[in-house]
Amino acid sequence: MADNRALVTPPPPARRHPAAPPAQTVTVSREALPLLVARKVLTPEQAEKIEKLARLEKLPLDEAIVRLGILTEVPLTQALAEAAGLRFQRINPLDLDLEVVTSALPAGFARKNGIVAIGQNAGKIVVAVHDPFAPFPEEDIRRVTGLGVEKVVAPKADIEAISRSFYDLKTSLKTAEAQLRQGRIQTVDISNQEFLSSANQE
Repeated sequence: MADNRALVTPPPPARRHPAAPPAQTVTVSREALPLLVARKVLTPEQAEKIEKLARLEKLPLDEAIVRLGILTEVPLTQALAEAAGLRFQRINPLDLDLEVVTSALPAGFARKNGIVAIGQNAGKIVVAVHDPFAPFPEEDIRRVTGLGVEKVVAPKADIEAISRSFYDLKTSLKTAEAQLRQGRIQTVDISNQEFLSSANQE
């Protein structure tokens, strides 16, 4: 009886998919810590505790500072702005223009770099960052917008809230507009108008 084992073709090895790149998180850069010590915002002892906690818990420096109760986010961001010689600004969503925020910088680019466009001033696009010492894509912004760039410093929570709400709202409005053009929505009732109005205010 013939041995058929040699005729069996082994299955091909499983194809490995490349691992997804890790998510990028924009955090306060380490070079800011000695500057805060030099300006007496932090003591050397506090800076040592911050670095130790950040290393052990693998935390961003700003999170380590807040967790230790040394500074809250707003005073920390103000101190960073002063150390960098830049203007500190809280972001009020009611003062912003949806088109300026969402059209000046693509959503993915803004979120990757932890920045948001918050207005225009004297021919410049005003861009908020939360760490003035982190790498800043100024040339890319100039090329995309065709404008000069004014950098201001704002709390990270403000930047993330504006980025999330404004870009999501823009996407929702584009989807609704596309559906209206395709005739999928024949009427817009009062409840939908109230929803869009409240979303726009947010």
